[in-house]
Amino acid sequence: MAKSVSGGVANQPNTPYVHFGYGRNDGWFDAQIRANGERVISSPFVEEDVVNHDRIEDVSQPGVFAQDFDIDVTIYPRPDDTDQQPVASITDNGGVRISELSPYKLETVADGISEVVTLTTQSRTLELQVEGSTRNAGSPVETFKGFVAGTLAYHCEHSINSRIGNATTDMLPIFTNYSSSHASGNYTRNPDCWAYDLRQAMTCISPWNSNASNRKAGTALTKRHIANAAHYEYPVGTTVRFVTANNVTVTRTIIGKKRHPDYSSYFPDITIYLLDSDLPESITPCKVLPANYADYLPTGPKQIAALCLDQEEKALVTDLKSFSSIKASFIYPDTAEEQVLYEGKIVGDSGNPAFLIVDGELVCITLWTYGGAGAGTFLTPQISTMNQMIVDLDTAAGISTGYTLTEIDLTSYLNFSTGNYLIENSDLDNGNASLW
Repeated sequence: MAKSVSGGVANQPNTPYVHFGYGRNDGWFDAQIRANGERVISSPFVEEDVVNHDRIEDVSQPGVFAQDFDIDVTIYPRPDDTDQQPVASITDNGGVRISELSPYKLETVADGISEVVTLTTQSRTLELQVEGSTRNAGSPVETFKGFVAGTLAYHCEHSINSRIGNATTDMLPIFTNYSSSHASGNYTRNPDCWAYDLRQAMTCISPWNSNASNRKAGTALTKRHIANAAHYEYPVGTTVRFVTANNVTVTRTIIGKKRHPDYSSYFPDITIYLLDSDLPESITPCKVLPANYADYLPTGPKQIAALCLDQEEKALVTDLKSFSSIKASFIYPDTAEEQVLYEGKIVGDSGNPAFLIVDGELVCITLWTYGGAGAGTFLTPQISTMNQMIVDLDTAAGISTGYTLTEIDLTSYLNFSTGNYLIENSDLDNGNASLW
C-alpha cells in the first residue's frame, strides 16, 4: 500500500506545503503552498461543520518560507494506492484563478496581509489562512548546523544516520513477505532493513493481533504489559504476536486492560493491557525517557531523527520536533537520506510507536494519535500514572508482577546547555527564497 503523497511533490523538502487529513467520508487531502519574496506563514487547516466522522487522524505541517506573498495552492486527494489529479487549485499571481473538480468548492479571500483559502467537501468545510510579512534582505540569521558530539541528540542522530547510508526503500520493511506472514504466523526479519542489527531491541513490537490483524499496534512495556492508543483499543481475549530476533513467533492473550484515567478524545491516548503470562527472555520490552529528560534533550525546534513504525511494519525515519507536558510532535526529516525512509502516517497507523535509539536500545517517545509526520502522547510525563495502571491491572487479576516502566540511563551524556549542546552559525540572509 503506497503511502507517499499524491503527485509526489509535497514530500520534497524545498516545496513548502501544508498536509492535513481525517478518516472517513471525504478521505484524505494534501495541500501544497508555494510563494516568492516575503515571509508567508500558513496556519493549520481548521475543521468546521463536521458531519458523521469519528475523529481527526492527521494534523497539518505548516510551511514557513521567505518569498513573495503571491501564492499557489493545490489540493490533492490522498488515496491509499493511486495518484489522482488535484480536486482543487488556486493560482494567485496578480489575479486569482481557481480550478475545481466537482463536488469540491474553493473560495479565497485576500486583503494584502493575509489570505483565507476555504475548501468545501461533501461533508465539511476546511479553512487555511496564509499570512505575509516583510523580511529585510541582509538581516543576520542564525543557522542551526548540528549537535555537539557527546550529547544525547548527537548520539540519537548518529544512531540512525550511521545505519542508513545511501538509503533505499528496500531498507524499510522489518519483515520479508510481511502480509502473507499473518496467515501462517511465521515471520522472517528482513536482513536488508536498515535497523536489522537492532532486531533484539525491536522484539518489543507486536506485528499482529487477532482483533485487527496488522492494525491496532501493541508495544511491550514490561514482560507482562503492552500498550497501544486508547482511541484504537482491542478487547480482552485478543491474541497478540511478538517475534524474537531469531524469527520465533511468541503468542500471548490479553486478559485485562486499563485506559488512562485522564483520557478524553485525544490525550493522554494510552491503554495498557495485561498478558496471560510473561513474555520470554527473547522478547525485550522498550524503555522510556526519564523524568529529567530535559537535562539532556532540547525541547525546542531542533530535529532529532527517530525510528517510527506504521501498520505495515516499516522502519520509518521521522524527526522528533518538540515535547510538551502532554504531547510529542514530529516533523518531516531534514536530510535527503532520512527523507528516503519517510512516509506520512495515515488511518490505521494509530498506536504504533516512535522511538529514539539510545545505546542500541529502543526508547519509546509516543504512540501515534495523529497522522502526517505524526504526534501523540509524550509517555515520560505519564510514567507515574502508567505504573499505577500496571498495578491496577495486576490487582484486578489477583496477581502482583512488580513490573514498572524502565527508564533509560542518560548520565553518560552531556547535560543540555546552549554553550555545549548546539552548534550555530550567524550568516547573512541574501534575500533568496529559502525555507525557514
